[in-house]
Amino acid sequence: MVEKIKNFLKREMLLVSVIILGAVFFALAFTEHNGKTLAEGQFEHNLTISEVGDYKVVLDSGDTAYDALNKVTSENNIELNIKQYDFGKMIVGIGAKKANNDNFWALYLNNVLAESGAEDIFLKEGDSTEWKYEKIEY
Repeated sequence: MVEKIKNFLKREMLLVSVIILGAVFFALAFTEHNGKTLAEGQFEHNLTISEVGDYKVVLDSGDTAYDALNKVTSENNIELNIKQYDFGKMIVGIGAKKANNDNFWALYLNNVLAESGAEDIFLKEGDSTEWKYEKIEY
């Protein structure tokens, strides 16, 4: 009888061990993003640059649309040209495309044309940004 109890307990311990390992595996799987573990206050952001590519970048709470663009271009060796004005930074060029008298880089937040500069848009989890090279409409 004692031997049956020992065997029962061994099976139960094995089952509990498997459940614990499974829980740890799933916890790790859901906290890993592109090989990067997110710390508290971080989130993954989707950023698209028209005719260049789609990117995922890890941002910190308080990061702006400009911070996201700057991280993506730095991490992917994409040329970023900016011009500093009194009102803030203006994106002059991304990659080979430069703003000129006919075209500019437009920022879209969650598929809506942004009404303020990239430095003034604080991103949160779930937001997406897209930079489009567009014709200036007069």
